[in-house]
Amino acid sequence: MTRPMLARVLALAVVSFLPIGVRADAMGDVVLELDGLRSDRGEVRGALYASADGWTSEGREIASCRAHVERRRARCVFVGVAPGAYAVALLHDEDDDGHMDRDLFGLPQEGYAFSNDAAPSLGPPSFTSARFVHEAAESILHVHARYGI
Repeated sequence: MTRPMLARVLALAVVSFLPIGVRADAMGDVVLELDGLRSDRGEVRGALYASADGWTSEGREIASCRAHVERRRARCVFVGVAPGAYAVALLHDEDDDGHMDRDLFGLPQEGYAFSNDAAPSLGPPSFTSARFVHEAAESILHVHARYGI
């Protein structure tokens, strides 16, 4: 495949994934600034959800991010997000095993956070309580890590 042809194919692929009616220049980044982490070990993993359907279910996120922890803080960025309503769930994966560690009773043993600093009850908070509106420009959200229940 020639270089110009490859460029056209890639451009078409990118445009085909844009939501209908959303211009590429209307897309913006969603930045989550997380503080209150108990250590600099591991990394922060984030998941962006667009609806209550499947909220916090693995594989139902529309985008994900990963960030290194430095001075017990992390900055996780979702790039090129269309304007709309979303919610984010974050995990401080201290042992880098890709999932939330839990004790014998199912209680979280690693840090977590949700957009709007939504508080869990008997499980994750509702999508509505974590929901925020992302405009075309960059959205910066500040959240705090929780440990335990």
